Amino acid sequence: MKLTIGAAGLIAALLSAVAAPATAADEPWDTPVSIGDVVPETVGVGDAPPNLGSGADPVACFRGHVQDLGWQGWDCSDDGSWAFAGTTGQSRRLEAVEFFGRNTGAHTCMQAHVQNDGWQTTLCLGDGLVGRVGTIGQAKRIEAIRFGNTGRSSCAEAHVAGLGWMGYRCNDAGILTAVGTIGGSRQLEAVTGTIL
Repeated sequence: MKLTIGAAGLIAALLSAVAAPATAADEPWDTPVSIGDVVPETVGVGDAPPNLGSGADPVACFRGHVQDLGWQGWDCSDDGSWAFAGTTGQSRRLEAVEFFGRNTGAHTCMQAHVQNDGWQTTLCLGDGLVGRVGTIGQAKRIEAIRFGNTGRSSCAEAHVAGLGWMGYRCNDAGILTAVGTIGGSRQLEAVTGTIL
């Protein structure tokens, strides 16, 4: 969606921004966030998903660390479905998510909002590297996830305790898409995503 502002409106907006700069607290938490100047990591945390096909399409892969179950296997978007982590219908909190991008030509990024900790640092990794957000061994729920890619559009959707699937959201390259909830003490139970 494009926003058109006349010269007078632009000047007024700039002056108000100088007089009262916006803070993160001023913005709704689920407003799309630019990945901006995040410094990409050069080392991943684990092994890439095995047995990926040899196609040239971009691929996103997720795996979740789930309450009482531990780490799940990798699930990837190379089969026509979206990458998936977590469970539905079991009332289990998603505690951590590992993610991986392939054939994107850019960096795949994720950020988690964790119970009592708030937003973690955004983690961006190049193709072939595995990143991890959330916590392990602390019994803390992920409440929301932001997901994106610096060079390609991406989509995500969350399954939240008591609310179910929240509807998918997509954004352009360089924008993190936020899914889940904040402020309602609701656990994220599953997340799904893809890179286009």
